[in-house]
Amino acid sequence: MSLTIKITNVGRDVHLSLEGVLDENCQLPEFPEVIQGELEICLEKLTMINSLGCRKWAHWIRAQAKTKGGVSLVKCSPAIMNQINILAGFLPEYARVDSFYVPYYCEGCGYEDRVLLTRGHEFDTTGLISFAEEVPCPGCKAIMAMEVLRERYFKFLARKGA
Repeated sequence: MSLTIKITNVGRDVHLSLEGVLDENCQLPEFPEVIQGELEICLEKLTMINSLGCRKWAHWIRAQAKTKGGVSLVKCSPAIMNQINILAGFLPEYARVDSFYVPYYCEGCGYEDRVLLTRGHEFDTTGLISFAEEVPCPGCKAIMAMEVLRERYFKFLARKGA
């Protein structure tokens, strides 16, 4: 699978959506001039990122440092969250996570789901505000548990300005 990129201009802001696999074959967009508004990057449908994709991303995101309105990551997939938490420089100081998904799994019926956490509601710059480690399964009504380790998955929240 390749990487699909959708770019939408909304006034001075640029909304970018990445879908698929971020690897050595992908081409991230180059902007001819500094973005005058915010650069919002939606990562909801990014399913995988390999080591060479991480390298491409790190170089590309550094090039966005001059964006006037800042860089925000929205609807970050678990693949992105894993990289944010383990790779220094993947989320530079001038970028912030505005929303991200937490994966859940039901032992009873095998149902998998993701719950979106949003800045200002479930988390802020000081950490988690309200968050359920277990949620009811929509399939069998059993309890679904987080499919990640809390202390590792939310590690990025300890970073100043995350």
